[in-house]
Amino acid sequence: MSNFPVYCGALALCESCGTMQVSNYLDPEPCCPECNGPVRFYNDPGLQAPGKRSADTDRSVFSWNLSEASFYLPQTDYLCPQCRRMNLHFDRVGNWD
Repeated sequence: MSNFPVYCGALALCESCGTMQVSNYLDPEPCCPECNGPVRFYNDPGLQAPGKRSADTDRSVFSWNLSEASFYLPQTDYLCPQCRRMNLHFDRVGNWD
């Protein structure tokens, strides 16, 4: 937990090989551990279904406040890396309050 100023593990999609993984959101040039290709994080609106996003942060799937910004995943449909359709869902699991 001492690396919080330089590491924030967040869900990302590799644009080259199409795999999903956890990458460092704070890395200025994050890359895929499988193929070394560029990644897009799932907080990118281009990976979220348009018109289905909830702006209510209390209903988010995941949120993390960072010193520069925040990482936020709304409840919506996301791009599935296998079928390439907006039908992937993330669920909040656990009690983090």
